Amino acid sequence: MKKPLKIFLPLTVLILLSFLITKIIFRINHKNEVTKNIKKIPEFSFKDINGVLFNNHNLKKNTPTIFLYFNTECEFCNTETEIIKKNIEQFKNTQLIFISFESPLKIKKFAENYQLLNHDNIHFIYDKQVVFSKTFDVKAFPTIVIYNNQQQLLEKIKGQVKIDHILKKINKQ
Repeated sequence: MKKPLKIFLPLTVLILLSFLITKIIFRINHKNEVTKNIKKIPEFSFKDINGVLFNNHNLKKNTPTIFLYFNTECEFCNTETEIIKKNIEQFKNTQLIFISFESPLKIKKFAENYQLLNHDNIHFIYDKQVVFSKTFDVKAFPTIVIYNNQQQLLEKIKGQVKIDHILKKINKQ
């Protein structure tokens, strides 16, 4: 009985270790692939809260772009949006693209609540298929992805961040 146990236990540990190493390598490769794919704003196509198609061609040239992945019920997302609203004048030369997988009606109510619908540089996008999350490897709310005026990635931030940090990034260009 002891001999099979001496073989079985190390073999089990070896198999588990191999499995974990494989998972880690897969995850690292996936992260590297995502990082490579988002260095420049990738091709995208979503609908806005009015059902109108919104894609790369709608982005203004030579203008910094900030994607904000949010959820209307996320406390940090609400706080971040409130801070953006209070500093809206500082974002007048930046495109703000709010993206959520929630219903267009829910997103619209969120936008109305923060009085952000009447700004030409702010768009609210509905991502029914959760494509943004997959493309950018986003799993947390809020996540902010900042691009410069040449559509080059500056930073991807998971969680709430101070507004000064965002403004420094987009104004540093």
